[in-house]
Amino acid sequence: MPKFLSRLSASLYKTLKRRGVPVPLEQYQRARLKSAAKGEWGEVKVALVEEIQSAKGPAQNTLFTRKLLERVEELEGRGAEQPLIIALFGDGSTLHDVVPSASSETLSGDLLIPDWAAGNTDSQQQAFKLGLTQRVLFLMGAPGSGKTRVTAQLIKGCLEKRERTLLCCHTRDAVDHTVSQLDDNTRSDTLLQARTIAATVMDDDVKPYDNVIVDDAGMVSLTNVLYLASLATKRILLIGDPMQLPPVSSSETGNPWIEHNIFQHQSGTDNLSELFTWQEQNTDISVLLREQFEIPERIFNILNQLCYGSRLTSQTTTRGIITLIDTSTLDPELTGTPRSPINAYHGDIVVRTLKELLQKQSLTASDIGVLSPFRAQSQYLERVSKLSGLPEGIEFGTVHTFQGRMKVCIVLDLTVSNVDHSFQILSGGNLVANLMNTAMSRCRTRDGQEGRLVVVANYQHVQQHYANKPLANFLDRIRSTTDTLVEVPTLGGEEPADAWDTMRYGQTTDILVSEFQTEYDQLSNELAGHDLPNEEQVRGLIWKACDLMPRLITLCNRLREPGEPEHFRTTSGTRRRIERLSLAALELADFAPEKRNLETNETPFMSVILDLYVLIYESSMLEGEDNSRRHPDEPVYDPKAHTEESYGRIRLWLNYLRSVYAHDTTEWPRFDQERINRFFEKTIGKPKPENILDYLRAELFLFKEILSYLDTVRNKLKKG
Repeated sequence: MPKFLSRLSASLYKTLKRRGVPVPLEQYQRARLKSAAKGEWGEVKVALVEEIQSAKGPAQNTLFTRKLLERVEELEGRGAEQPLIIALFGDGSTLHDVVPSASSETLSGDLLIPDWAAGNTDSQQQAFKLGLTQRVLFLMGAPGSGKTRVTAQLIKGCLEKRERTLLCCHTRDAVDHTVSQLDDNTRSDTLLQARTIAATVMDDDVKPYDNVIVDDAGMVSLTNVLYLASLATKRILLIGDPMQLPPVSSSETGNPWIEHNIFQHQSGTDNLSELFTWQEQNTDISVLLREQFEIPERIFNILNQLCYGSRLTSQTTTRGIITLIDTSTLDPELTGTPRSPINAYHGDIVVRTLKELLQKQSLTASDIGVLSPFRAQSQYLERVSKLSGLPEGIEFGTVHTFQGRMKVCIVLDLTVSNVDHSFQILSGGNLVANLMNTAMSRCRTRDGQEGRLVVVANYQHVQQHYANKPLANFLDRIRSTTDTLVEVPTLGGEEPADAWDTMRYGQTTDILVSEFQTEYDQLSNELAGHDLPNEEQVRGLIWKACDLMPRLITLCNRLREPGEPEHFRTTSGTRRRIERLSLAALELADFAPEKRNLETNETPFMSVILDLYVLIYESSMLEGEDNSRRHPDEPVYDPKAHTEESYGRIRLWLNYLRSVYAHDTTEWPRFDQERINRFFEKTIGKPKPENILDYLRAELFLFKEILSYLDTVRNKLKKG
């Protein structure tokens, strides 16, 4: 092969090809990769060359990548001139260094919080202090946790030090959003430059900055961070959410320089739990914002539990409204391509849903965003909506294009249906969790308008083709928390096509309770036998129980007389217990061989008992005349609770179990322990749990009994 091929540029190659000069593409590409592999940043350059070679469409589509490749080549041989590159991508020895000029401003690690930064939460204040003292800061936070607020304060703090500062974001919308949060003086300061990453890379005259702040860093590839780090002389602040969508790649080779973000790189893991463990071990350079202020509580709870391991707390005052439109019976067919399908039936359903939402007159067109994971479906939804005469202002997009934007109402069309295969974009692990997190977190309460989430999905199809995967888990949680469940019938037969079966909160709860009972019977039999059920099925059953309890409590409380107290008192504390309950309960759903026979699983079971005791027993107790506690009235209290088959026996069991696990019972009368023994005999066939499966079976039995009890109380209250 001629040597000049190894130096051949893409543009020259195409010129020669147009002129008929024979230059074998395969040989050219191999030569280019071989040439790129040389040098200090060979791996990075190879990743970029592969990205260029796999790109489709006109040459301008790769212009940014080719320019980035040039920037990386310029970095080679500069070594010590790039201290922040060494910190992030070298030996890491300087990763934890403080900015030299900041040492005189600190006293025992404390930095005076200025008036304009007062009112921050503890984690926000920690982020502000570290951002102005450390050379590197990793700031992680969920949507609505105040990342933009802290970013704006850090920019202001840097400018008050008269330091040149570059704010970089993945998109122009994200840049504009952050800049809009700055005050006029900060926004107009000549020491601040705010621009997209693409604009920065393409700028041939860019000069070094004291500080580089990378917002939405979870979407930024390592290669981009490498270049941006070369522009910073004092500090680099990396702000984002590792549980949002990752960098987008054309090559799909899995190359970490293209497809991983800086949070994955530094923590050395894609695993959620391990990522947060890394953060907790590196609190001098990393902060997790732990409070969320904007996403409606019930929507956020799903995200908190499935994406953030319930490490966050919700400070919102709104609960949110959730609707699931289930097309399982209709089972619509798909058209389009194998990678980007179109579901025309879902298109009709989305149009009808949009018209109904706008008829309520509480929402305007600009309040609504319509999303799909697939570009073809998103374009189809926009097209049929316009043809149907829907007003301008409704925004359509894929989940990827909608990141960073917020709406009062989000309509999410999952699209997939009636095919015998699964789609890759919905089949992965973290990527699917990130996609669903991004889609659902676009929903925000605004100006007193309660945030709404409407999901259109073929539930049975998802359960069949994505079983025990994140997509099915998310859809299960949406279904078990939905306010309204709509089942779309088949389009054949005598029923009109618009005869939707709409079930409100109470009707939906009836369906969910019945389904739980059926699933419980199946799994409990499997747990008692030799063949264990799928772990994800058990975890799903636990989630359903924890979702159904507050539903039934809410329905019971709605049936109280006007002016009377709730039958089961609900507070912010009890809602937090519900979240904590699910975490403790899930600890027992671990079928790893090394854990099955452990005898040290009493702690999570004890935590479950204490939370259930508060939620069901203590919350229903009444104040007596002498400030003593007394049993509630019937039917919350069952006078026949001592009989074996009474619906009210669960309250006594919780009281007995709580006494055993919360007190020293060694000196108690023997009959109390005998009651506990009888409980376990009934539950697991032995007087005492011996391993994790025994505790799990007892836990699931308690959940089943509590749901049955609450459902019975509700029905008795309805009858008066």
